[in-house]
Amino acid sequence: PIQPFPPNQTNTTNILITQRKPDAKLPNYWEFPGGKINDNETPTQALIREIKEELNLNITPTSAIAVIQHTYDYATIQLNAYYAHLTTPNQTPQNLDVQQHLWIPLTDLPNFKFPPANKTLIERILNAPPTP
Repeated sequence: PIQPFPPNQTNTTNILITQRKPDAKLPNYWEFPGGKINDNETPTQALIREIKEELNLNITPTSAIAVIQHTYDYATIQLNAYYAHLTTPNQTPQNLDVQQHLWIPLTDLPNFKFPPANKTLIERILNAPPTP
């Protein structure tokens, strides 16, 4: 999850979520922004690239949260989840490859419809939020 500021600044509990487009797999579900890892890319390099492509944001990954595997009817995926913050706090997300985005408090995560693969991840985030 992306935070608007580095953990040593204010506002450490809001995170960025995005909504999938209507023509995507699991249409209209909410998710943590990110995507596929290309060949010769580390998970953090992929995260930085995907956030730039989807939202035109520059981020700094700060710590790993979890690696989670989940099997859908159509594929098995691996989520490499990291906390990150905006490199420059005054950036505004642009919905380049998402339907919409929201900054929300961590405690609001259960109010949104996320893909099943995110269930364990959300539980971990709620039980161990980022620390300053």
